[in-house]
Amino acid sequence: MGVEALELQGLSIRLGGAQILHDVSLSVPAGSFTCLLGPSGCGKTTLLRSIAGFAPPASGDIRLGARSIAGLPPEKRGTAMVFQSYALWPHMTVAGNLTYPLKLRGIARAEREERAEQMLELLGLPGYGARKVGSLSGGQRQRIALGRALIIDPPILLLDEPLSNLDAAIRRNLRGELRRLQQRLGITTIMVTHDQEEALAMADTIVLMRAGQVVQVASPQDLYARPADLDAGRFLGVDNVVAARPDDPVAAATLGFRSMDARIRDTALEEAKGNALVRHGTVLDCAYTGGGYHLQLESGAEVISAVSGVPVAPGSQVCVAVPTASLMAFGTDQRLLPN
Repeated sequence: MGVEALELQGLSIRLGGAQILHDVSLSVPAGSFTCLLGPSGCGKTTLLRSIAGFAPPASGDIRLGARSIAGLPPEKRGTAMVFQSYALWPHMTVAGNLTYPLKLRGIARAEREERAEQMLELLGLPGYGARKVGSLSGGQRQRIALGRALIIDPPILLLDEPLSNLDAAIRRNLRGELRRLQQRLGITTIMVTHDQEEALAMADTIVLMRAGQVVQVASPQDLYARPADLDAGRFLGVDNVVAARPDDPVAAATLGFRSMDARIRDTALEEAKGNALVRHGTVLDCAYTGGGYHLQLESGAEVISAVSGVPVAPGSQVCVAVPTASLMAFGTDQRLLPN
C-alpha cells in the first residue's frame, strides 16, 4: 500500500452537542513520527479517532495522500490503530490474533501463516505463534497488538497511548524499540500521549494541544526550549515563574525557568550579574532526589524551586542563579517573547 502523508484541513468535531475539536489543520509528512501531546481532555484522542474513522467531522477534511477519507468508514480508510487496551482476542493464539485482519480480507491461510512468522521475527518474538495471548507479558502483548496493526501493510499507523499500561522500566525500553521499528519500516505514524518525556524521546514532530485546539507544532528540541506560551511552558516542566525586575538580564513581564537550571549558592556571585537571573531567599524545604537535592525557597512573595549538589538546612539564607540562556521571557499576554 505504501507510505503516505496526512493532511487535516479545518477539522472540527462535535460529540453529544459539545465542540471537541476546533478548526484543526495539520500536515504530517510521509514516513514521519508525530506525537499528539497534551493533558487529559484536550482532544488528542478524539483527533486520532477521527483520522481512523470513529469520530466523524462536523466540518473540514482529512486527506491521506491525494484522496479525501473524511467520508469513509474505518474499514475503507486503510489506516491501522493500536488501542490503549491492546484489544487482543484471549481465546486465540498469538498467530491467530496477528492473522485475523488478513483473514477478514480473504487472504489464503498459507500466506497468512507466512506473514505471521515474518511479523513475529520483526517483533523479536520468533516461535511465539502457537502461544495463547494470556501467557504473554504486558510488553509482549503490546508488540502483538502492534504487529496485528502492521501486518495489513497500512499507509499510516495510529497509536493511542500504546505504552501507558506498562511499568516505567518496560515502557522506556519499548518506546526505543517502537521508534526503531517505525524508522526501519518508514511508516507514517501518529501517536497520542500525555507523557512529555515519551513525546520528546520518540517524535520527529510534536503537536501540542489544549482545549480542542493546536497550540504549537514543533520539533521536540524547539518545543522544549521555546514553548509558545506560559501554559505550554508549565506543561513542559517550567516549574518556576517569577515577575521580572529592571536589573534582570532579560526584559519581560514574566520569566520562567526549570528547577534543574536553577542552582543554589550560599552567597550571590557578583560575576553572575548580567549573565544570570539572581534571587535571594530563605530555604523552606530540602529533599534528596537521587544525585542531588531539590529545594524550595521563599523569595519575597514568590516560592522558587532549585537544585543543589549538597543538602541545605531549612531556614538558611541562600541565593539562586539561573543562566540567561535557560530563561524564558513572556509578555503581558503570556506569549513567549522573541529572542
